[in-house]
Amino acid sequence: MAPSRFGVDATWLRTDRLAGIERYAMELIRALVGLAPGEIVLFTRSDLPPTLAAIEAERHETQILGRLPLDQGWLPWAASRAHVDLLHTLASPTPLLWRGAS
Repeated sequence: MAPSRFGVDATWLRTDRLAGIERYAMELIRALVGLAPGEIVLFTRSDLPPTLAAIEAERHETQILGRLPLDQGWLPWAASRAHVDLLHTLASPTPLLWRGAS
């Protein structure tokens, strides 16, 4: 059986804010990568926080800054191209165009 690929939407994490949900997301991502190395796929913006940049995981970056085109267009497209089996979005609803597990 092939390993699962678990996609995490981290596009909403910013360098100028590290409050409650951002800290939770960073720790969750770090823990998932530790538990399932090679199976975690991160979707990020190119200006990701240094803490996130230091995490060793497959990363797909976007230059798109608008939330609607990013969440509803780029994210499902990128997740599909990355062949993730499950997409986890912590800070926004699951994209309408995503047809996989979430």
